[in-house]
Amino acid sequence: MTTGPDTGSIRAAASATRALAEERGLKASMWLAIVLSVTAIGLGIWAGSRVLVLVAAVGVIGVAMSWLALRASRAADAGPTERYPYGRDGLTPLVGAVQGLAVGATIVFAASDAVIVILSGGQRVSALAVAVYALVAAVASVVFAVWLRRNAEGSELIAVEASQWNAAAVRRFVIAVGAALAVVLALVGIEWPLDYIDPVLVLVACALIAPIPIRMLRRGVAELLEGQPDGHTLLAIERAVDGVAGRFDLPGPDVRSTKLGAKLYVDVVFVLDHDTATIGQEDEVRRAVISALDPLPFDVWATVELTADPALAE
Repeated sequence: MTTGPDTGSIRAAASATRALAEERGLKASMWLAIVLSVTAIGLGIWAGSRVLVLVAAVGVIGVAMSWLALRASRAADAGPTERYPYGRDGLTPLVGAVQGLAVGATIVFAASDAVIVILSGGQRVSALAVAVYALVAAVASVVFAVWLRRNAEGSELIAVEASQWNAAAVRRFVIAVGAALAVVLALVGIEWPLDYIDPVLVLVACALIAPIPIRMLRRGVAELLEGQPDGHTLLAIERAVDGVAGRFDLPGPDVRSTKLGAKLYVDVVFVLDHDTATIGQEDEVRRAVISALDPLPFDVWATVELTADPALAE
């Protein structure tokens, strides 16, 4: 990858700022998750609520994964080493895939346990305690997600973390509504829902959580297998490269790209109908492509070639 000294220093400063914001955000996320999880465990044991224990378990997994994400962020921002000459950005999607597996296993276990409880006749819990905790935790999750996004704009790790807090807020709000409904029914003399509200809420929570590990696994595996970036990034790459092609009157290029953590790899090959292009001309096109890709919020590694041999574009 070829960049000028000014561009390199700007990227280094931006990377350092992003790393500090990520560390601050992930640490705050860990502490909030610990507080909410400990509270959920205490209330869950006191109220005999499985859904609160499930919420706590997912929270504990979130704490562990936030810590791993923080370590991954530090390792990736440390840059290349002798052993890892291209850096360790692959840790970011790897952590995401591991978190997806952990949350998925928790969902399967919790759903199986809930079905067993329902088939055995249910179990009465304090629905009021569940409703109050879930509502308070939902509000805290929304407020924290907003704070995360405002304090670490441009960070993929923080964007994922904020999305998880938003999803947690939705799950907790649904649990609060379900538990509150059971409380209202009990007040009007219909008490049998209290025996089944907890395992039913567990199944509802599992259904709401299920898309998260699936999405995390899909995204992590796609990056580790060098799949294409998301559609928005692909469109930005296409526009940037097509602009350079038009500027230098070049034919439509062959473009391949993949993303690994904060790194974006872009290979661009222009197949010419003549073999008279000079090294200087190729360098000029290369600099133009790199400059056009500069606005993307990634560490761009671009390879640009001019060739008269179509076989080299394959």
